[in-house]
Amino acid sequence: MIGKKCLKSLLVLGGIMSVFAFGKTALADEVPVIKGDDGKYDISCIVQAPEGSNWITHYFGKVPLEITSMDEKNPKASVESINIPDAESMEKGGAKFDSVKKMWTANFSTRISFEKFEHTGIYAYKLKEGSLHAGTKATAPSTEYVVRVFVVDEGNGPVIKGVTAEESGLKRSELSFVNNVFPEASLSIRQEVSGDLADKTKDFKYVVMIEKPAFVGGKYAEGAVLRKGMNSEKVPYGKGHEFSMKADERIALYCPVGAHMYVQRKCEKDGYVLKRSAYTDFVGGRHGERIGKDGKYVFSLLDDSDDGASPNKVLVASSNVGMTVTDVATNDVPLTGLFLDEKSGVMMVAIALGSLVALGAGAVVYKKKTSDR
Repeated sequence: MIGKKCLKSLLVLGGIMSVFAFGKTALADEVPVIKGDDGKYDISCIVQAPEGSNWITHYFGKVPLEITSMDEKNPKASVESINIPDAESMEKGGAKFDSVKKMWTANFSTRISFEKFEHTGIYAYKLKEGSLHAGTKATAPSTEYVVRVFVVDEGNGPVIKGVTAEESGLKRSELSFVNNVFPEASLSIRQEVSGDLADKTKDFKYVVMIEKPAFVGGKYAEGAVLRKGMNSEKVPYGKGHEFSMKADERIALYCPVGAHMYVQRKCEKDGYVLKRSAYTDFVGGRHGERIGKDGKYVFSLLDDSDDGASPNKVLVASSNVGMTVTDVATNDVPLTGLFLDEKSGVMMVAIALGSLVALGAGAVVYKKKTSDR
């Protein structure tokens, strides 16, 4: 019969052996294992942005990561936030451009580390990304990992045998977070008229067409937004959208970076000559003042060509654009365009009536003198 002391020793030894066996078996069942060395384990961060985007620090400067223990008794785990370095452009920052997806991709990395483990076992933690503080320009992933640390003792004290990750119930071979950046840019157009015979109530017609970016999301997933005064309307992708402005009105068109667009004025033979102001385009190019003609044609605002059949579409990049369109009234103005506004119209009618009254009075006097003879 086995004595009590002997039985106790066997149980202890069996427990130690079971820990070894458990650690190895559980780890084998939990593979793949996250890469790492010296007690630190890799995390990758990917930032994706559309063609025409500025460097990432224009939108956010840090990717904060948070790791918390699923048991308060677990040794503390820590992870360093990723600080984005400054750069002049995507290319100079080391990002790679995909010409098919029309998208920039930049890669960054950091590591998890753990305090010393005093006992063998499996320790669980949760890892997620914090807020980017980037407003509506970027979307942080909702990804959350369960990170498990397998600690065994092979005779020299507890050591980490391996680290595994699980996300949405699936085993993962790496810890990776993908951040999508969706910047916007705006085009502002102000309508003015000039000339003694200019009609401030006249509607001037425009058309805008925007191609959907290959990489798009957020609030511009289905279209751009046009605002005039307190009103706003959706501008769907892929087809012409008409709008009009009177004197002293302004529109602002908000588009996703990466889109391609054109804006045209639909000109008529109406006694007005269009003048577009100088402006700086979406990529920083400078364009001088341009004057049209009085005739039926289309005038391209973002291009120096009047080929309305095949207008050039320009890339919407991260710089905002502003311009003024002035319609100058010529001497060849139709009667419908005579009145500048209600006040001047009344004045002109009053002058005309006064002239008629004077002519009538003159005729009466002349008739009276003739009859007196």
